[in-house]
Amino acid sequence: MLKITMTKIFLCLFLCLPALAQATEETPEAVAKAYIAASTASDWSKATSYLDPEALVSFKRMFGEIMKLDKKNEAGKELFGLKNNAEFEQLSGEQVFTKIMEILLASVPQLKQMLSGAQNTIIGQVAEGSDIVHIVYRMNLKIENAPISKVEVMTLKKVGSSWRLQLSGEMEGAITAMAQAMAEEAQEDSAKKPAAPKKTVRKQ
Repeated sequence: MLKITMTKIFLCLFLCLPALAQATEETPEAVAKAYIAASTASDWSKATSYLDPEALVSFKRMFGEIMKLDKKNEAGKELFGLKNNAEFEQLSGEQVFTKIMEILLASVPQLKQMLSGAQNTIIGQVAEGSDIVHIVYRMNLKIENAPISKVEVMTLKKVGSSWRLQLSGEMEGAITAMAQAMAEEAQEDSAKKPAAPKKTVRKQ
């Protein structure tokens, strides 16, 4: 369950971005292309520079909630390669993003092959005010040799003089689903624990 959800998060973060034409100025399209290039090269530190800093803070906060729900103290090790969950607070949003990507590619090698064959075609873009742009595109890829084609939307926000990628609602939903799954698992473990024996009081 956890691996499936994490794979879905990865797809939302990476595949839901179009492979765009070359551009010289920092347009939304150029930023997305730069992110794609860095991600394809597995240069996740560079890739994070194209994400909205506020989105990275939110990204870390969502996983922080998962850390709190993990009573077994294993999520930090499984998701980020940490010794324990306490080390999570020392990570920046950029480091959380980078570690998630590195762990996922290492644990699911098929993702690399799937990403290398993905093809994306822009259909158009819609401006929402002066600082939000939604890019509509068709994504074509293969999962276990099964072709998949779907229309997706990517959102970029103006941050200063730059455009930066936002977290998708689908990705946030996947993280929320993971947190709920861990909460339910914690409740089940708690219900399985035998009740503490009652102390008998001897009458004097």
